[in-house]
Amino acid sequence: MQSNAAPPPPSSSLSSAANMDAHETSKKRKLRENAPSDGALLKSAMHLPSFMPDQPSIEHIQTSTTTAPRPPAIAHQESRQDPHETSDTGHYKQKRDQDMRTTLPVDPINDYDDDSSILINIMCHEPSSAPPQDKWDEDHIRLPHSQHNTMQESPRSPFDRAQSIWKWNVITSSLAGPFTTAEEIENAIMSYNESYTNSWKFDALPHFLNELSPRPRSVFRRIIPGIAKLASELPDILRHPIPLLKKGRNIAVSLSQMQIASLIANAFFCTFPRRNSVTPTAEYATYPSINFNTLFRAQRNGTCDGPQQAKLEGILHYFERILLDRPEGIVTFHRRAMRWSEFPEWKTLTTIKVCALRVHASGTIEDNGHGMVQVDFANKSLGGGVLGRGAVQEEIRFIISPELLISRLFTEELEPHEALFIMGPERFSSYRGYAHSFEWADDFVDTTPRDGLGRRRTEVVAIDALYFPRNFTYDQFREHHILRELNKAYAGFLPSPLTCLHSHAPVASGNWGCGAFNGDLELKAVIQIMAASAAGRELMYFTFGDAGLSTTLETLHQLIRDERVSVGMLYDATVSYFTKVVMKRFGDGQPSLTLFQYLLLIFAREEAPLPMLAL
Repeated sequence: MQSNAAPPPPSSSLSSAANMDAHETSKKRKLRENAPSDGALLKSAMHLPSFMPDQPSIEHIQTSTTTAPRPPAIAHQESRQDPHETSDTGHYKQKRDQDMRTTLPVDPINDYDDDSSILINIMCHEPSSAPPQDKWDEDHIRLPHSQHNTMQESPRSPFDRAQSIWKWNVITSSLAGPFTTAEEIENAIMSYNESYTNSWKFDALPHFLNELSPRPRSVFRRIIPGIAKLASELPDILRHPIPLLKKGRNIAVSLSQMQIASLIANAFFCTFPRRNSVTPTAEYATYPSINFNTLFRAQRNGTCDGPQQAKLEGILHYFERILLDRPEGIVTFHRRAMRWSEFPEWKTLTTIKVCALRVHASGTIEDNGHGMVQVDFANKSLGGGVLGRGAVQEEIRFIISPELLISRLFTEELEPHEALFIMGPERFSSYRGYAHSFEWADDFVDTTPRDGLGRRRTEVVAIDALYFPRNFTYDQFREHHILRELNKAYAGFLPSPLTCLHSHAPVASGNWGCGAFNGDLELKAVIQIMAASAAGRELMYFTFGDAGLSTTLETLHQLIRDERVSVGMLYDATVSYFTKVVMKRFGDGQPSLTLFQYLLLIFAREEAPLPMLAL
């Protein structure tokens, strides 16, 4: 059993509401008066503090005005500054005033304002004595226990007409078991998914449970019945509708760990309606899959292969832990949708110096990135192939921290100007290997401290890189592709106002988009350095065993720092590589210089003046 403690971040004082002027205070009072009486939906358009005191009240969280620092790169915001305040304070006071002028609707989703600068935060985890709310529309998750979730009952005779019945009754009846074989699990799932009888196969599940599982008796005796019970508890655990985190919406949702566990249990038993069609016109065609039927299907040769076995072991271990000790924490999911006007004009960043950088050839983001924003090398469809054949960085992270899986339920695929922050996920497993060698290793006890909301001080940000076919890998050096990756990284590196970390916490990243997506190792490193610098962050960079990359990256970074190279200068030099070097290669051959070699020549001016590069 492993234990991995993360040191708590330094203390930080919160801005007091008393420091706000009377006009602002009256608006805050109006916000509180208009909020639902049960407090179930915290419709907060204001930024939460970077640090929370121990066990703050919800009112305290609603009215606190401390925010993440102004990104230094967005120069056009300077003109809005109050001359009597510092630049940071002036910018955020103006932003806070804008947020507080927003009249928050009773239902912030149905009355959503398309202004993406307004953050709406839905707190679904709060207890309520009010009747549960049932939303069955295009803006909320269609939950399996909704009264609108119906199915046709099979007629008892040819003379009977099919009757529409509440599907949840069929589901709960099937979840009652018994579950003594893999076939009984399959029969339960298919009882309310009859239309997929001829297309769904569950050949990996019996192979795993009967031949590969290290504890088959406990699985059937305790774990599977426990998962079924968790799934059936959903109406009692989740009494408020969950919004869909749609494209273009700057929106967040907070769920308790037990709500997430119940939702994942329903995914295990494939209860989520309208989430099984893969046609381009399906309602959820732009969302990841969530039901586990694809995980139970053999990926190769009708058997459960190594990575698939590791996934099933990780999922069952997660439920085993949850059933033994129900966690009481919170996890927040924040979709950031930035306006294009909020991104820097990269070539104009001539006063922004390159950030501090620490490079490590060994270690991993999840093991060594404590207290840092940990980058998920994401697919635009969150989780990638976690419920299928994938077993690389993102999929592994979702298995060792299964609460990340539930982001697939409500997060539409990411756009180029968007990122997803996940604050507070707990880790339950350790692992070995990568891709085809991925194996579940052991239990992992996460001792990361919690913030005042009960969230683990672990923050994961999902940013998706571009895919470049092997015959077109050099296209990634074109300026418009570099800009896309810069803006994507910037959206993820800019602090979330709902952060559970210090707002200046470093970013822990590495070879983002450099595996199956064929990204260039050197280009992606330079892009992330520029993005972190513009976002006011330091960067911890893991090269995952590539000692050569570590050495050359450190050498380049040291030269850039010594020469006081700005982000704007580094951007200009990087985009010039395509015309100066890539376009002058012979045929399909490799460029005469790598990007690092080119930049070293550019900035080591006394040894290699620019005319040397004019081929």
